[in-house]
Amino acid sequence: MTTIGNYKDLEMLTIKEVGKVLKLSRQQVLILVKAGELPAMKFNSRLYRVKKSDLERYIESNVFQVAL
Repeated sequence: MTTIGNYKDLEMLTIKEVGKVLKLSRQQVLILVKAGELPAMKFNSRLYRVKKSDLERYIESNVFQVAL
């Protein structure tokens, strides 16, 4: 059951929205999803949604620091 306190954890993004954030094509995002690198929910053969929190976690874990 969703409560007021945890509803933000359920905020979902489309593949297209994820692509805009990551500056990737829809197909490139689907490759990440199908490879298991980016968690997503599959509702039917063509409909995927990514939790905003999972996208944020993916971005944080894939940021590299450049040595100066």
